[in-house]
Amino acid sequence: MWVRKGKICSKDSWDLEWHKLNTQLPIPYLVNKSRLRLYLTFCDEQNRGRLGYVDVNPNNPAEILDYSKEPLLDVGKKGYFDENGVVSTSILEDEDKLYLYYCGFQKHVNYPYSSLAGIAVSYDGGETFKRIQETPLLERKDNEMFIRTGVGIYRFGEIYRLYYASGNEWLNIKGKLIPKYSLKYIDSDSPICFSGESKEVFPLENDEYGMTVPQIIKTKRGFGMIYSIRSVSDGYRMGYASSYDGCSFEREDSIMDLKRPIGEFDSEMYCYGKCFMYGDRKYLFYSGNHYGMDGIGWAEYKK
Repeated sequence: MWVRKGKICSKDSWDLEWHKLNTQLPIPYLVNKSRLRLYLTFCDEQNRGRLGYVDVNPNNPAEILDYSKEPLLDVGKKGYFDENGVVSTSILEDEDKLYLYYCGFQKHVNYPYSSLAGIAVSYDGGETFKRIQETPLLERKDNEMFIRTGVGIYRFGEIYRLYYASGNEWLNIKGKLIPKYSLKYIDSDSPICFSGESKEVFPLENDEYGMTVPQIIKTKRGFGMIYSIRSVSDGYRMGYASSYDGCSFEREDSIMDLKRPIGEFDSEMYCYGKCFMYGDRKYLFYSGNHYGMDGIGWAEYKK
């Protein structure tokens, strides 16, 4: 079972002009045996995301060692698909490169926004990143006009499999337009080009209207997928599914249940979780209430 350990940081942990609202999507990356980096999205007063990080002690992730004073990846140029913010979703270490996959946001007149996946790369072990291209990694297409984003990636031998959120519809939920999206995947022989046909992972259920930011992990039975679910009745929560081949999955969402005290930073919402193995310890890093407005936290798995 997952045991909640507490809060790591929030916008109140430092004074940065580009971090005044949400702290989102912690992505763990072990820099060395004494430093675990959590790549994060820091949102400014206009809720525009930029890539930052916080370094923690891998033996005790509540202990902060350092944090980014400047963005590692800034918002896109005016008129570009990521002009209204970037939200990092996953990394892939491949040969001597570290690829960063992110959501690019762009506001629109007739509907709230579009979100398309972008890609950046680091050649210095994650100290700096630069965009590989100014256009989306996943461009809009028929039946995926608004949402092709929230990427997770896993390498199966010579195949790079990109899992992502796909959406083509807007719903009116409690007077607010919300995109509807589910998970798909697409295969490629390259980590930077995904132009083939995509396939559905599994459908939404009951009053669910969103699934996003999947993470694939290797398990004894094959593979596991951690992902975030949005529903009318339960808001944002975490889910889990298992697979033998990384294509067909069986949902086992109760595995991600986490007891959270009332009135805490994560009491109303916990989402965007990423699992990380450190020796024989298994961690979960996640965002709390209001998509991380109240900060990020961590949990540890106990048998």
